[in-house]
Amino acid sequence: MTNKEYDIIWSKIEKSANSFRIYRLQIDALKDKYSRINKILGIKPNVPYDLGWIFEYVQKEGDEHIPFIKKFTSILEGKFDNLKEIGIERKDISIWYLYAYNAQCNLEFEPENLLLIGKEGIVFCISCFDIHDYESDEYAENGN
Repeated sequence: MTNKEYDIIWSKIEKSANSFRIYRLQIDALKDKYSRINKILGIKPNVPYDLGWIFEYVQKEGDEHIPFIKKFTSILEGKFDNLKEIGIERKDISIWYLYAYNAQCNLEFEPENLLLIGKEGIVFCISCFDIHDYESDEYAENGN
């Protein structure tokens, strides 16, 4: 996917939803390691980014829930040694939950899902933002 294709997809998501969630598996690695990461994990990144390998799911309001923690931990399960062989440590791997909300932000996580991340030593990142601020010209100009 090219940067232009990615930007087109994002603009459609932003215009069509009152809220949306992005679930991201991110590995801090240079682009020259991507093909080896792909082979180990059995998937390719779907976000064009040169400073990190990124695979993500986008869930719009009304879409079926995506059990992203279970999906991402199952992708990684049993592959940490192979990743380490190419220089990828657990500290280089993170799972992200990005949430663009309308009016109120509430998050809930099942304990067993948090245990899956914790036992593997994977960083869990959460970023929430008001969708109206994100869509405004002021946000684009100021980055707030």
